[in-house]
Amino acid sequence: FAKILPVIKPGVREVDIAAELEYFMRRLGSDRAAFTTIVQLLLQAYLPALSDSLGVFIPLIVVNCIIMGRVEAFSSKNNTGLAILDALGMGIGYTWVLVAISFIRELLGSGKIFGRAVFAEENAIGFFSGAPGGFFVFGIMIAVTLGLSEMKKNKGAKK
Repeated sequence: FAKILPVIKPGVREVDIAAELEYFMRRLGSDRAAFTTIVQLLLQAYLPALSDSLGVFIPLIVVNCIIMGRVEAFSSKNNTGLAILDALGMGIGYTWVLVAISFIRELLGSGKIFGRAVFAEENAIGFFSGAPGGFFVFGIMIAVTLGLSEMKKNKGAKK
């Protein structure tokens, strides 16, 4: 922070400050996700109203940066065809995970799917409508995926 503070002065554009900060961070070995996280923390510290209004969008940008960094790393080491297939796979996979988590949270949190009641609202578990519910569903999905992978591995070892 001390390195970028001298750059912040009247008349300097935000994009120039961001470029200086990103350049400095990359020299230290950081990536885009770290830059976005730092911006989020600065917003929370100095502009809490703006941070609150942005809500979940900055963390989603962080996730997007991680995915793009992964795609970029793969494409820099492989040919164009494989890079395109990898990028499509990453995009479809990310979309599938978001849809699955949203579907499960909506069903368990409100008892509805696409606005139609599946079961009585008093039987819904409100916990799943909040952020902790999203992490819980994500954790369960990871556990199920690892369990299925282990079962597949064990099945292949028996043959």
